[in-house]
Amino acid sequence: MTVRLVVVVRRLSFADGIGGLERAAGEHARSLAERGVPVTIVTDRRSMRGDPPAGIDVLDVPWPRFDRYKALSTFGLAYQLWVTRVAKALATSGNGRGVLHLHGASAGVLRHRAIQDAFPTTIVNPHGMEEFGRFSLLRVPNRLFTRHLARGSAHARWVIATDAGLQDAVTRNLRVPPERVALIPNAVDVDALRALDAGGTRPAEFTIVSVGRLVHNKGFDLLADALARPDVREALPEGYRWRHYGSGPDAERIVAKAHAARVPLEIASGRSDAEVQTAVAGASLFVQPSRYEGSSLTTLEAMAHGRLIVGTPVGGIPDKIEDGVTGILAEAATADAIGDALQRAMGSDPETLGTNARALVDGRFSLAAAADAYLALYEQDGAVG
Repeated sequence: MTVRLVVVVRRLSFADGIGGLERAAGEHARSLAERGVPVTIVTDRRSMRGDPPAGIDVLDVPWPRFDRYKALSTFGLAYQLWVTRVAKALATSGNGRGVLHLHGASAGVLRHRAIQDAFPTTIVNPHGMEEFGRFSLLRVPNRLFTRHLARGSAHARWVIATDAGLQDAVTRNLRVPPERVALIPNAVDVDALRALDAGGTRPAEFTIVSVGRLVHNKGFDLLADALARPDVREALPEGYRWRHYGSGPDAERIVAKAHAARVPLEIASGRSDAEVQTAVAGASLFVQPSRYEGSSLTTLEAMAHGRLIVGTPVGGIPDKIEDGVTGILAEAATADAIGDALQRAMGSDPETLGTNARALVDGRFSLAAAADAYLALYEQDGAVG
């Protein structure tokens, strides 16, 4: 195969304990390297988790050292500077004429004309586009920078929508014509996920599991409010518990809210992928209560384990959860709607919904399916010889 792939991403992971974009970028690179595609990853090597697999080289572009303290709101400025460094590194690296694939706001690299000229095939995967969602005033400086960088996508040959429900958001937020948007779902390594499940004794009590950063967009406070409703508490089995895997700035507030309402919440942070996947595989119910979401890899992970799932109708979640078929979809991203969905989940057939969810992931959201789709896109654009 004559195509050469250059992947640009601020951070990525080939190991445990990092977010969805970072894992998706790592899986994307690995799956294509396993197909024989030579891959070069351009990233800050210090922040990379795990070692790159065979067939993957790393071009190290260090992240600016001044961006150390969140309170200073220097992230956006640091991202802008890093993107400029990446453009300079690519211009002198000899990697031109291949496929340039940019994740997230690294799309800003395409604002440099020399990069547009060097790479005939350029692809951006913007992922969740959180910079276009709601955010606090404290984040305004950072979000202005990252929005500007993300809109470098307008110079790409192709922009990826990871779910059908995100196609309109991609064209609107990034100002990209619909004909240059390609639908390729983010994928999960279903075999690896299932292998991480240690099995053993499952929890005796009914266990609700959730996974993710404890931040406003993820909506875990909405789940706490939903579980506080007397009618929801009555619908759930006596002695149930809610176990959350993840940390974040909203942790203390959500714990206080849950405890005040006698919601049995436990938070487990800093756990390995094996611990998290074992918990998800053993969950009685998995809940994704997001206010704003990208593709939602955590939803896919729960589906890969065949769990009963409740999710909100945001981002890519509706492309995965068909209400009453592969899970229970709340009518809105509100505490009341999530509470109603929890009650409906208790009256559903978890075995059937879980089996359907697992089959959907195996067929549409596996790494093999994503690799096939990317190779077809490269071939369509004449990048595969």
